[in-house]
Amino acid sequence: MPRSAADPQRQRVYDAESCLEFTWWQRHRNRPPLDERLSWEEVVALCRRVYADALRRPYYLQWRTARARQRLTIEPVDGTHCFAQPSCDRLCFTESGRTPRIVLHEVAHLLADRPEEPAHGWRFAFVLRHMLARHVHPAEP
Repeated sequence: MPRSAADPQRQRVYDAESCLEFTWWQRHRNRPPLDERLSWEEVVALCRRVYADALRRPYYLQWRTARARQRLTIEPVDGTHCFAQPSCDRLCFTESGRTPRIVLHEVAHLLADRPEEPAHGWRFAFVLRHMLARHVHPAEP
């Protein structure tokens, strides 16, 4: 399916992330929420840590493992949307998008997106699910 085609799973992914946030808050009231705003330095550190971990210990079905690595670029942007550009290993975050949940979502795009698949397709959903399981654990500080 071409990238320009509608992404039928996008809203399902967003809804699942909202459910995750609610469940996290219900179970871990003493922990910071996944939608807590991070400083720019915390966003950069989390991006680099999660991305490096995925390159060291790839997720099953992660597409980006075989490609040549470029330097990860993380930039602030104005506007309403955060985004990832897998072709150049670039992540862009708005002021309101600097949360752990959105950071993991955008890094998952770098690892899973393929030009012929929808951006929020099955491969992306699989990698994001396993990324959340690995990095959003109750025992994690």
